[in-house]
Amino acid sequence: ATLTYAPAASARLKARDEGIEVRREVLSLTGGPGKFGEQLAGDTLKRGEIYLVRLTVVTPKPVFQFMLEDFLPSNLEAVQTGFATESTTYDRFLRDKRETSRGNQYWWMSDWANYEYRDDRFLATQPYLSAGIHEYFYFARANLRGTVSRPSARAFAMYEPEIFGRTDSGETEVK
Repeated sequence: ATLTYAPAASARLKARDEGIEVRREVLSLTGGPGKFGEQLAGDTLKRGEIYLVRLTVVTPKPVFQFMLEDFLPSNLEAVQTGFATESTTYDRFLRDKRETSRGNQYWWMSDWANYEYRDDRFLATQPYLSAGIHEYFYFARANLRGTVSRPSARAFAMYEPEIFGRTDSGETEVK
């Protein structure tokens, strides 16, 4: 049996590190395609703009069956870079980032990850996550005006629930 919990929706969560540290940054793309993510966007975003989200995961020890979940605020959507309706520049950027992060390792120790873009979250899963600093990127579009709660991103070992980490929760405003 697996025990899970969900904090009250109204509760403001603080960042927590129980073997995995997670940090989230929302970066502006105003510098153009060659200068992705050079400045922090903060908690106030502009409607219709696309932002680069960088999730940094720090683990002191290797983690098996790793999962990273970043729940999106209700006024943002993950950009499906593989769709023909989106710019190929975004897709190339993500592919280049993922290729350079792999390094030369044996196949059973690779940092290969599976990425999923859902309506309400971004997911990354890996069978093996080596110790160290790892970065995950995705693009998000601000769709609706207003101020909404921003859920925390969380990372955990799927079969070892005592090993986890999360970012703090807060608010995101879209103008």
